[in-house]
Amino acid sequence: MNVIFSCLRFAVLLGFLLVGQDLLAYYNPATGTWLSRDPIEEQGGLNLYGFVANNPINDVDVNGLSGRADILTRRLEYTCACGWIDWSHAGPDNARELWKQVNHDGLRPHAVRSRGRDGFSVWAVQSQGGLGIRVPFGGGMYFVSNGLDESGKKSAALSIWKDVSVRFEGSQSRMGQSSGFSEEDLPSNLIGFYRTVQGMSQLTIRLMCRAIGKDKSLELWDDTYGVDGQLGKNHTFKPIYHACAPCEGRHGPWPTQLDTIQDAVKGTSWDDWKRETDEAGR
Repeated sequence: MNVIFSCLRFAVLLGFLLVGQDLLAYYNPATGTWLSRDPIEEQGGLNLYGFVANNPINDVDVNGLSGRADILTRRLEYTCACGWIDWSHAGPDNARELWKQVNHDGLRPHAVRSRGRDGFSVWAVQSQGGLGIRVPFGGGMYFVSNGLDESGKKSAALSIWKDVSVRFEGSQSRMGQSSGFSEEDLPSNLIGFYRTVQGMSQLTIRLMCRAIGKDKSLELWDDTYGVDGQLGKNHTFKPIYHACAPCEGRHGPWPTQLDTIQDAVKGTSWDDWKRETDEAGR
């Protein structure tokens, strides 16, 4: 690949541009069309090959993942109690497979052992879209103890999901992607988990978190980051609040309905997976 005047990578043999700070999409300048589906899929609108809500004069998409344009498509929204919410991270399906495995004892017909304990294994990862595919990374195989009640299963699943989320964001950062630990990611992942386990709708979350709507979110973005700015960094599951007129004097607290499940300490009801044969061979 060579670099042309616009500082975009150019695939000489194919004639395509590789676009985005994280190099996530192919663009054909000869036809003016995108060859890759939007990495956030329908969360960015029904047009999977669209760009910044069809308004490139006034909006930009710096890293191909989240930005001011996502407010226009309602993927990104500011709330007074939960900060910025990325609805692609806060979707109810993201943690569904993990919860299904934990809630049904790993969907395994027989028990297994790991680290000297009886239990079952679960597989949990997150994935990133780009170039028309979705690549799973972050997380992996985990161990969950047998005999947990519903509360214990929720605690184990929540802690595993948090571990997967942190590993995923860390992987993005180590790969040099600017989207790693974006300020809305981890709190949005937490919201998505509660939506999965508690069956909460997006409308319920918007009311609970006190969403300020598209127009006010755009104003806040422009005042805080500038039109071509980016979200800040956040390595915690707590939201970052920003001063704005709709939330004046009533930022937070984080909704109690999104704080009903206690974390389980790693090494108790859950852990990284380690086979008995691995232990014997140490």
